[in-house]
Amino acid sequence: MDFRRWRVFAALTATLAAWSAWAAASNYAGHRVVRVTASNQVELDEVLGLTDDVWSCFGPGIGTFDIQVSPEQLARLEQSGIPHQVLIQDVQQLLDLDELSRASQTGESWYASYKTYEEISDHLNALAQTYPDLATLSALGQSLEGRDLPMIRITGPDTPENPADLRPAFLINGTQHAREWISPMTTMYLVEQLLSQYAVDPRVQVLVDAIDFHVIPIANPDGFAYTWTPGQRLWRKSKRVNEGSSCLGVDLNRNWGYAWGGEGSSSDPCSDVYHGATAFSEPEVAAIRDAVFAVSDRLRAYWDLHSFGEQILSPWQYTYEAPPDLATLLDFGATIQSGIFGVHGQNFQNGQGSVILYIAAGAAHDWVYGTLGSLAWGIELRDRGQYGFVLPPEQIIPSGEEMFEALLELDERLVQ
Repeated sequence: MDFRRWRVFAALTATLAAWSAWAAASNYAGHRVVRVTASNQVELDEVLGLTDDVWSCFGPGIGTFDIQVSPEQLARLEQSGIPHQVLIQDVQQLLDLDELSRASQTGESWYASYKTYEEISDHLNALAQTYPDLATLSALGQSLEGRDLPMIRITGPDTPENPADLRPAFLINGTQHAREWISPMTTMYLVEQLLSQYAVDPRVQVLVDAIDFHVIPIANPDGFAYTWTPGQRLWRKSKRVNEGSSCLGVDLNRNWGYAWGGEGSSSDPCSDVYHGATAFSEPEVAAIRDAVFAVSDRLRAYWDLHSFGEQILSPWQYTYEAPPDLATLLDFGATIQSGIFGVHGQNFQNGQGSVILYIAAGAAHDWVYGTLGSLAWGIELRDRGQYGFVLPPEQIIPSGEEMFEALLELDERLVQ
């Protein structure tokens, strides 16, 4: 066997071995994702008595939401008579196809496949070195397991006439929830476009010279790294070892200090929406809070990128009561919506988070808006449930393209 054929054979063998290890460690064979409609509290309690594996992003309420169920749980759901629709026929099959796709994915674009925490960190470093006049990379702190929490600052050259530290600030973070892999990739796409297009697109140059961008691609480094462990692709929380419990993890997007501990979060460490022992108990959340405070006097807008659902969620998330600036939030949200739609025709829903999705206390965009009064949204990226958290890599670039256009259109309004 010649050397070239040997390399191909070795690569294929390694790919199959990795896939076999992944499949052996996974335990979702026969599991389905179903969309259920609970019309009252009794039905909601019955559904949640079946499973606590909720795929809908902010947790369930009376209404329609998506859950993952085993064959036995599905049989009990069918016996209950509660309306439901199967969205994904076999979760394990979807995960296996995703793993094989990622293992064999090739292409010139860095965005042709999903990337690990280390690969994203390395790419951030490379971008900062390539564009030293525009980008500054720093670590906000470290996660519980000792991983850096990288943030890249992007803004045009500092001049006496246009001091960088006086420009309106825009802060974006992704990946509070570990399994939402499209979030860090979309966030990275925004970073790279702001940098690479600065010299060739006057539209981008004007905005980068006018705005001070702060971008945190991975807010949950430990949880995200854990989702690359065989059998843990759908892990949601951090990796906190909860004292007095055998269950790991805190839902970082329930750990923020505005309305912390309220409805839509849980005091049970085993819950996927466990809010932590206290507000800001998690070092990752506290570090991002401090980054927000560092630009608090000039923070104009904040995005917290999640998946899935294709929704633009304005405050409040913790209550059905309307915020004082709802009309303004919805107006600017419509700009985001229009920018997204104009690229690939994806029609994101725009509205108050608690109304168009569910009540969830302790969310990041509620804290930013409630504490600082800045425009703030939680944005649920692609899709609407066909693939859910296991979005094919072919949709990474389209997701990035539509969100970049939305970012530009929103920024153009902010600097008018």
